[in-house]
Amino acid sequence: MKIAIDIDEVLGSFMPNFIKFYNDKYKTNLTMDELPSYYLYNFLDVTKDDITQRLHDFYKTNYFKDIKPIKDAQDSVKKLKENNELFIITSRQNDIMEETERWVKENFPNTFSRIYFTNNLAKTGEVKTKKEFCDLLNVDVLIEDSFEYCLECISPNRKIFLLDYSWNRNCNLPKEITRVYSWKEIMEKI
Repeated sequence: MKIAIDIDEVLGSFMPNFIKFYNDKYKTNLTMDELPSYYLYNFLDVTKDDITQRLHDFYKTNYFKDIKPIKDAQDSVKKLKENNELFIITSRQNDIMEETERWVKENFPNTFSRIYFTNNLAKTGEVKTKKEFCDLLNVDVLIEDSFEYCLECISPNRKIFLLDYSWNRNCNLPKEITRVYSWKEIMEKI
């Protein structure tokens, strides 16, 4: 099978580190459990451009460099690699391609055939969709934390797993999307 996996909140704990950075720098009190949206500009009093700039500021910090793998992700992905071809499809920007590739090599060595960047919230460059990459690669399974990306990637022969987070809990899932709560559950269902 061809399996596509997101990075942030699926392989690595991006948002907890970004929240620490954001709270320290902007004197806020955000927590993971209260985020109604992954896109902070949807509920904070800031613009999309503000968040884009703050993300780019975050990328230059140790908060970003210190992102840890999600619990059980490393062992699970290693097992999946035995009989499947694995890809990463991330909404990260091309500007942090080198840092992202380094993080993947350190935490998931010799695991993924390739990393695809959609370049979402980028300051420059072409933006692609996760659906474009899923269709191009003929992905059989997508593992994701964004309900919106899951919806766009629905295809008749594709299994989609949505990892449970506060920003996707109030979504009515179509039958093509399965909510999961851990990597252990993903492995059981695959």
